[in-house]
Amino acid sequence: MKRMSLFLWLLLPMLIAVLLLPLVSFRVFRTEAEKQARTQAKNDLIALQTEVASLATETLPETVSPKGNRIQPFLRSVSSVISKSGGSARILLYAEGNRLIYPAEEDAIDVKTLSQVVADHLDGSEAETVLEIESEGETYLIYVSPSPVQTKRLTYLVTYCPVAVIGTWVSTAGRTVLLLSTGVSVLFALLVLFMAHRLTRSLRTVEKAAEQISRKNFITLDKLFPTKEMESLRHSVNAMSEQLKHADRKEKTFFQNISHELRTPLMSIGGYAQGIEQGVFDDEKDAARVILSESERLTELVNGLLKLSKLDKQEEPPTFASVRLNGLIEPALERVEGVILQREIHTFWKDDTNNAFLTTDENRVGVILDNLLSNAVRYAESSVVIRTAFRDDAIVLTVEDDGQGIAETELPYIFDRCYVGKGGHNGVGLALAKAAAKSIEAELTAQNSSSGAIFELVIKQ
Repeated sequence: MKRMSLFLWLLLPMLIAVLLLPLVSFRVFRTEAEKQARTQAKNDLIALQTEVASLATETLPETVSPKGNRIQPFLRSVSSVISKSGGSARILLYAEGNRLIYPAEEDAIDVKTLSQVVADHLDGSEAETVLEIESEGETYLIYVSPSPVQTKRLTYLVTYCPVAVIGTWVSTAGRTVLLLSTGVSVLFALLVLFMAHRLTRSLRTVEKAAEQISRKNFITLDKLFPTKEMESLRHSVNAMSEQLKHADRKEKTFFQNISHELRTPLMSIGGYAQGIEQGVFDDEKDAARVILSESERLTELVNGLLKLSKLDKQEEPPTFASVRLNGLIEPALERVEGVILQREIHTFWKDDTNNAFLTTDENRVGVILDNLLSNAVRYAESSVVIRTAFRDDAIVLTVEDDGQGIAETELPYIFDRCYVGKGGHNGVGLALAKAAAKSIEAELTAQNSSSGAIFELVIKQ
């Protein structure tokens, strides 16, 4: 299935936003603006009607049939109010029988049809009414109110304004909003386009670097990235590249060392076997002992490598059980007792835990102790000290010898596979101890003291 690029994933929503946002903004604005414009127009009609009603209350007497000359000053005053208002609101005044009295007949030509339509809607009700009436193809907003004075000369006050007037400024403002929102959307889309381009360019750089690293060209990315996350990714890729470079170097060193360690006993076995075949040895038993010794060395090396491989692949998960410290240390000391007696090394166990119980894999701790003790006995001058103590929620087991210690140049590589330091055997023992410690989630470290080397094993409880 063809997958969409990240650039398009980022760009598509922006394109949709550019298309929809202006239209949605325009529609929402127009709807709300029309609502507000109608409310304002209604308020203008009411305000004009209130002013005319107040004028009628002051000018016209409360009589059923006022004299005709009283209505004329009122109508002139209404004309003055209309001219001063300056708005779109206008007024129609009706007398008894729904007869239009304002504007005057000569001034009512433009609204003659409208006034007749309005007159048809005057039903004698004394309640205020808001209407929308269509006349000659135009719609009007109408506000009808009964006369505030009881007189036949004035029965209704009707204020009105064309709806088209309301919609004109709404349409103008709507177009402005549409243009502005379109401009903002386009600018925002361009900004996102720019940022997406920078982001995807950074990702492509990381992609190319990962491809180079997969080909064992362990490059590093030196150019800084614009975002925090991409910069963090750059550091992670660089760290991965360095670790893979180190692992590749260790792998090459491992194969070189293992080749050397295998070749030496094999050459020795082959040489002595050839000597036996050609009858160059007076005592063939000595040659056979050398062959047997080198075979045992070769077997020990191969077995160690097999154990390392099993620990790496986790083919045999650890079996945890509760065991006392003497059940771990005493058997390990017995297994190296022959070397201890041969080299006349004194061993001491200083226990500050009162021979405590700990939960661990007895066999794997045995593997660790066997290699640490054999290593300590090999390098010790006269003594090896084993210490056990509590530290927070862990038991700490240390093996210390009084030898010359570990060279500072060798210390970083002491647990590497097949790394053979000065006086080393085959470079598998400490690597096996480290792998066994890792498999039981223990921590094994090495350092120098004033009197020799110290190996520390921390087993959490």
